[in-house]
Amino acid sequence: MLPNVAPVKTLIGESFVMRRLGDLIQKVAPTMASAFICGASGCGKELVAQAIHLNSLRANKAFLAINCGAITEELIASTLFGHEKGSFTGAIHSHKGYFEQASGGRYFWMKSLRRLKRCK
Repeated sequence: MLPNVAPVKTLIGESFVMRRLGDLIQKVAPTMASAFICGASGCGKELVAQAIHLNSLRANKAFLAINCGAITEELIASTLFGHEKGSFTGAIHSHKGYFEQASGGRYFWMKSLRRLKRCK
């Protein structure tokens, strides 16, 4: 059974477009499918991602919004996958990566993921 959290709780608006967006959120949320959310900066992509999460079977699990543009190329692998204390200069403690932190939850990727192909 899905949580009874309507998208209108997180999104404001009664226009045709907002009602259509709510319908799409309710259609996507119960699935295990990935959703590609695009739009101009500041248009509410993260709010849509949160609404999908809150209406999903994973609503009781973590939701992580990850801004890839704010992570340096040198640290992106460590940030996403984690690291152990002493594994590199400056690693003074172990760190769970974002993938482990979300553990069955959802991720919202901000900025380009094209940089990930450079990780080794």
